[in-house]
Amino acid sequence: MKAALITLTVFLFVAFYNEAESAPVGSDVVSCCFDFMKKAVPTRHMADYFYTSSRCSQFAVVLVTRKNRKICANPEDEWVKNIINALEMPEAV
Repeated sequence: MKAALITLTVFLFVAFYNEAESAPVGSDVVSCCFDFMKKAVPTRHMADYFYTSSRCSQFAVVLVTRKNRKICANPEDEWVKNIINALEMPEAV
């Protein structure tokens, strides 16, 4: 009985260890959005943005706030386009 329990424990450990080893590396992780922010967010709170991967089911923009919070937004919304345009414009010196 003890031998069977030890064998089962070792088998489970090896199975879970192999699963952990095959986990994606940081650059392989895909950020996808499944819902969009409906309400406009002030441009002054935004620091950056990026588009979601083509592997995602929905095309989206991820807005990154100055506090590094990420907000999913519809790239077709006018307020989102305004934020992207503001972030793309070089700041006046």
